[in-house]
Amino acid sequence: MVNARIALTCVIALSFFSQSCSERPGPCGCVSLDVAVRGLENLNTRDWRQIDRSALEADWPQAVPCEAGSEGGLKGAAEQIARCCERCEMCGSAAMDEGPTQAGLRIVELWICPRPLESQRGALQRLTQAVVGSKPDPKPTSADRGDARIIEGYSWVSGGELFMLRTDAIRTDDDWMGNFQLGRCRSEDVTDTWRVDGDDSVRVIRADVERSTTDDSELRFEYVTTCLIEDRSCHASELDQLWPTLRSRAGQQRVTAIHLSAENCVGSSISFRLDRGADGQWKGGVWSPKGN
Repeated sequence: MVNARIALTCVIALSFFSQSCSERPGPCGCVSLDVAVRGLENLNTRDWRQIDRSALEADWPQAVPCEAGSEGGLKGAAEQIARCCERCEMCGSAAMDEGPTQAGLRIVELWICPRPLESQRGALQRLTQAVVGSKPDPKPTSADRGDARIIEGYSWVSGGELFMLRTDAIRTDDDWMGNFQLGRCRSEDVTDTWRVDGDDSVRVIRADVERSTTDDSELRFEYVTTCLIEDRSCHASELDQLWPTLRSRAGQQRVTAIHLSAENCVGSSISFRLDRGADGQWKGGVWSPKGN
């Protein structure tokens, strides 16, 4: 019964992410908290773009593999994590970029097995401090907190690369599961940088127009967000800053719609559409600009 509850919790957590299981790190490999902290401290001193598999083996703990799940996809991954928690303190792994034009380390993901909330938060804090520094209480740049889930995010630039750290404490009956994700946004995917609101900037992945056979046309805009996907207020603030530049580009291209997609460094994304009405006002379901 305990395993079933853990697996269900993990399915719910895993299902939120937009990327496929094949693009995520393998979910299961036993590690201890102390070993994981040392591994993160090692990786934190390296240029992730230059880390190959042999370097990863030297810097990251070699986890004891867990028995594979009987199913594929999210259920299989959740089953692996539940089996890991039968005999491990935590489990997880690191994933490399794959492909002829891709190289380096992309993401580290860890699952911390159920424990009381204060203990879980303490474990996540130790992992966080191994990455963001020795401050006793580093402040998240984005957060979403509720009675059954506490999610915090941190973003920073190192060596010209944007990184994001996402920690997630998830209630499972009387205890809490923990999920830790540390990811690198690929600078190779960035096609432009838009300066917004003074010194702030937005990394643009795509900004081009798709025209149909009618008079309608759509601006496809994809960018890198430093917000957690769950943090709607952070996204609203980010889009408010971005809107003057985006509106100007839409006006120059004379488009009737904008398809926006924001993705972060841990593989989560959110997409929605803005349509320009007959009165010239732009409206969307997730967010609508102020002062059209």
